[in-house]
Amino acid sequence: MVTLKEGSITLDKITLDDANDYFLIASNPNITTSFMLDEVENLEEAKSAIEEVINNYEDNEFYYFAIRLNGKLIGVMKSYESDYLELGYAINEDYWNKGYATIALKLVTDYFLSIDRIKKIILGAFSDNYASIRVMEKCGYSFLGIKKDEFYYKGKSRDIVYFGKC
Repeated sequence: MVTLKEGSITLDKITLDDANDYFLIASNPNITTSFMLDEVENLEEAKSAIEEVINNYEDNEFYYFAIRLNGKLIGVMKSYESDYLELGYAINEDYWNKGYATIALKLVTDYFLSIDRIKKIILGAFSDNYASIRVMEKCGYSFLGIKKDEFYYKGKSRDIVYFGKC
């Protein structure tokens, strides 16, 4: 897997050494309510989730980046490839509204669109996740539409807003 870098932000592979920082992301209900990330309740579950990601790195249709600020894990970005590439990301709440998600999304967008087989990137966000929608707009993604009641998640039906870039 490739390493991407701009300034103090680096995107690379997640490791078991990231378990404590990953736990802070995947156990925070403010994050897991707005991003479909399997919640973890303790450090062992965080390590297990990371091991599962590490085991999937050989899959050429699966990408999972650790988002790092000066080497510290502050977020994750995952994607799946089918007819197009679908991306999603989560940032530790302590690092919200500082531009890090925008930098990370720009880095992976440029990288993926440089790969010949990837012709289109799709991102979705819950319709009430205004910060994530703004990040997509700042990165040049175009509004594709809203799917009402797309997912039942965390006890309620959720609308998804989709953005894309070719």
